[in-house]
Amino acid sequence: MTGDSAPSAKHKEIIVLDYDPAWPTQFEEIKDKLGSLLDGMVADIAHIGSTAVPDLCAKPKIDVDVVLKSEEVIPQGIEKLKLAGYSYHGNKYDDGMWAFTKGKGSFGERVYLCAPGTPTHQKRLFFRDHLRANPEDAATYGELKQRLASKTDNDWDYYTGNKGPFVASIVRKSAARHIQAVKSHKIRIALDILNDLPQWSDIQASVAVYVQESDAYPMFACFAPDETAIGFLSLKSTSEHSFEVHLMGVRACWHRMGIGQALIEAARNHVASKGARYLKVNTLAASLIGPNNDFNKERIHHKGDCPLFLENLPNCMTATSSGSLLKISSLCGAFVLIRPRLTDHYGIQVAQVDLDFAIPFLDEDIPLYLDPFMLWRSPSQQDQSLHTGLVNAFNHLGYLASQGRNAEAIETLVIASECEEVGLGTSLTRKGKRIGPDKAAEILDLFRSIPQYQQNGFSHFEEIQFFVEGISKDRISDISCNILKSFLIDFTIDQCEKHGVPMQPCHVTHIYNYRTNRFVSENSVNLPVNPENGDPIILVPKRWMRFAPWINYDEYFEKHCPQDEIAHRPEDLTRVKVLAYNRHNYGVVERYVKAKERSREDCESDPFFSQIPITSAKRVFAQIKKLPSGKTNGADAKYEKLVGRLLPSLLYPKLDFAEEQARTEDGVSIRDLIFYNTRATPLLQELMDDYASRQITFEMKNVASVERIHVDQLNRYLTNELGNFGVFVTRNPLKKAEFTRTVNLWSGQRKAVIALTDTDIEQMVEVFDSKQRDPLDIINKKYVEFRRACP
Repeated sequence: MTGDSAPSAKHKEIIVLDYDPAWPTQFEEIKDKLGSLLDGMVADIAHIGSTAVPDLCAKPKIDVDVVLKSEEVIPQGIEKLKLAGYSYHGNKYDDGMWAFTKGKGSFGERVYLCAPGTPTHQKRLFFRDHLRANPEDAATYGELKQRLASKTDNDWDYYTGNKGPFVASIVRKSAARHIQAVKSHKIRIALDILNDLPQWSDIQASVAVYVQESDAYPMFACFAPDETAIGFLSLKSTSEHSFEVHLMGVRACWHRMGIGQALIEAARNHVASKGARYLKVNTLAASLIGPNNDFNKERIHHKGDCPLFLENLPNCMTATSSGSLLKISSLCGAFVLIRPRLTDHYGIQVAQVDLDFAIPFLDEDIPLYLDPFMLWRSPSQQDQSLHTGLVNAFNHLGYLASQGRNAEAIETLVIASECEEVGLGTSLTRKGKRIGPDKAAEILDLFRSIPQYQQNGFSHFEEIQFFVEGISKDRISDISCNILKSFLIDFTIDQCEKHGVPMQPCHVTHIYNYRTNRFVSENSVNLPVNPENGDPIILVPKRWMRFAPWINYDEYFEKHCPQDEIAHRPEDLTRVKVLAYNRHNYGVVERYVKAKERSREDCESDPFFSQIPITSAKRVFAQIKKLPSGKTNGADAKYEKLVGRLLPSLLYPKLDFAEEQARTEDGVSIRDLIFYNTRATPLLQELMDDYASRQITFEMKNVASVERIHVDQLNRYLTNELGNFGVFVTRNPLKKAEFTRTVNLWSGQRKAVIALTDTDIEQMVEVFDSKQRDPLDIINKKYVEFRRACP
């Protein structure tokens, strides 16, 4: 969970070491030292990061979060650490975590100061505690780090960027598991959380009534590691057969973490335990949201073991309150689809590999960035022209500053620094922050302080990262997207018309006008919108996207920066000193940029998913075959991990992998692999047409034989929301009684359940190797055999 600062001169490579039993002792020494140094200011000192997890490989840095007693003493704490010889790196990500480093030889420490309740600190604890309690996830994370370290060529952006999705998924899992029934202080919990949500302010009177009522109803809440409630849900019984979600909220800084989905799941389990059949969620009447609204089109009543259905509220709600209420219903959407994407929401099942744009997620960013160098090196005259326009627009800011119009230049740059409509990066909220006026002024000062820019301007504006602190890959991407927004809007409209993505008139701000060199707003721009919040979405060509810019600071620091000229001791080689050196020695940066231009043929867009090599697929299957069935020595967890590595590669690109999911039913832990149904083959189209399978669930079972209870568990999970087709991935064929049970499910409920055995997986690996057939053909064969047995 901790950010990677620039490595010291002694640690140019990305070094991942095996677990060292001395790390906990080293932390205790650091803890004692910091406790004395910050005497009277400390509330808690926590060992976080990989070195805090037993048996997990890690970089040789001890990561420490120091929680101070209040936000007011942070400036004092900063000064004390500076005086103690710590290198200060600031609040790099604007998340309330103030970073310091100190190193000696192969051992170093990375210290963060924060105030009580800081969300980033709480998420780090979620991550650490989950890995400590789940060695199989820790092992998976260790393998991921070692794999990335070995293949990145010391590209720190690639290394940290590819860890991000795994880290985020673990934090989601951990948060979801911290939900419990609330017996006391219900009103206080509800008020604290709802007061954190400004969208409720216009209906305070109604909320006050609901909050008071919630004290008498069942309530579930999700608690952070410091026991602060971060989300809650109260339930009201409306009849002996039904309950409704009475009141619900999640703190703003914890949105898009799966907490709402987990609260709904807790409510569903409670309702089922009471013998009720329906869980009701109120939403707005059709007359309020419009007949063409896609949420209204999907208004449905589900039936099953404990389904969800929607009911109109009276048509007296105000338009200003609709956003808050629709957010409640959107949580059901998170329940309906796992990691929903724009195309899946609208029923457009096209594989990512077959599209020219990156499919946006509805609740989080795409972990890639627009790299302007991709336009510069493109053979397309259009892309080259767009790059010229992009650089000219940036250089115009320098012209404005030279003409005494500094305020105008600063305002324009601040606006350009954040582009929410594209949803690129690692944010879990699709929301970011702009740079401040002071940072913009520092960037503009480069046109004055560096003669080459004063005379000729920039050829690649991403060079600003070599001179100004806090300019990261997401900032380069956002500036590019904002200046190119007019083209991206046209691209989005073209792609939406081509693939049938619905659009509606939107108000779009900050569109760069090349004639006036200003940002303007436009009304009635036809764009797709995020169904969860109504915000416009702009698509980005995937040919421009990378995990990190081709021209980037970390590579420059590792391979081109004259480190010995800047500092003689590794601990003195700070990013601030490197940036200052660059400002007075532009030639070093220029030589690096020229070298990157010469190697432009090596610059390629990064794929969204990389299949494992054929040799790796064979090796993974060989490990699966050696495993015994059951749980002895963790065989079940190893089986799930290996299948989780193998299947997404075997099925790509016909099925896009969504995520691995853990769920619990009747006290039994169940792990699934969830795939988006692309409808790319006749079989996949049939699964959509006959079983409404927008996503396909593969349930992994390392058992000698699948029993009736397993079939019943999967049957209950297959609902109208995800679809009525499921797959067991298990060791042996279904026994006659269980196979008959699946046939009866098809006869009575039109649900199809098939099983993939070791033999089937082996055949899939063989055809994956030969490339003469598709591994999906094996699933098709199993389905045909199943249907032949059905009446």
